[in-house]
Amino acid sequence: MPGANDALAPTAGLAEPEHFWEGNHEKDLSRQLPLRCGAFRSRIDLAEGIRKCNCSFCWKLGYRKSFAAYEAVRVTDGRDRMREYKATPSNWPEGDINHYMCPNCGANFLSRGYLDFMGGNFWAVNVACLDDVTEAELGAAPIIYEDGKRDRQDQAPEITAYL
Repeated sequence: MPGANDALAPTAGLAEPEHFWEGNHEKDLSRQLPLRCGAFRSRIDLAEGIRKCNCSFCWKLGYRKSFAAYEAVRVTDGRDRMREYKATPSNWPEGDINHYMCPNCGANFLSRGYLDFMGGNFWAVNVACLDDVTEAELGAAPIIYEDGKRDRQDQAPEITAYL
């Protein structure tokens, strides 16, 4: 399991795969993540759909995410300006969830987590921050519901209409 030092905060020790910050981007399906202020760029493949969760973080922020394997996301610009948010108190073990935001525009655009059913470490990218995805592509993506409120991210909540 990851530890607190695995966080992406500029002051933390980093344990990301070598390609995380630079290198070849193998898939043409990757997306740019230019925030409203233009401060960050990242790439992700949206092939797995859009996840809607009822946990307090996702619900209160309107966070709609796409999960990606830990190796699949690369921050290509803006790493030194990213700021980390950790909920206090949190049901997640220390170091198992980190949320990243832009201090310029306030966008919450990236989260790192650890879930066994995801194969361990993963990234969640807020699809609302994707700039080069069309409405048709978003509309065609499968919707996956998560019951994060009850720590059952691998199951849909009983009621999903409000999500």
